[in-house]
Amino acid sequence: MKSVVLKSAETSSKIRLFDRDGDYFHISYQSPCISYSKRIWGYSDAANWIGSIRFMAENWKGWDGKVLIQSIEKDLSLTFTCDFLGHVSVLLSVCENQGPELWKAKSELKTTTVAMESFHSDMVRFFS
Repeated sequence: MKSVVLKSAETSSKIRLFDRDGDYFHISYQSPCISYSKRIWGYSDAANWIGSIRFMAENWKGWDGKVLIQSIEKDLSLTFTCDFLGHVSVLLSVCENQGPELWKAKSELKTTTVAMESFHSDMVRFFS
């Protein structure tokens, strides 16, 4: 699979993972207001991420607390929360921790637990 897209249930915003190259991939956020992307080192993270996404897909009636997916270098984090109606909030945080120009961007996207099922299967194909 060449890319994975998690779309907002409310707007045209989306989170996209693409250009997988060995242990690296790119992530982007696109909305009517802002767009950004970053190359991420996903060395050993994929199995844990897929397990967390499977948990969310299986718990379509919601879950307690937060589910955190984070890269080993902590330059990418996705924090998922869900209510009992299946409304999922995704807080995306991307940053550049090294180099001469440090930056950080945070965005929130609203989706549903139904979308988590296809997100899980797409992530399995993307990282296999």
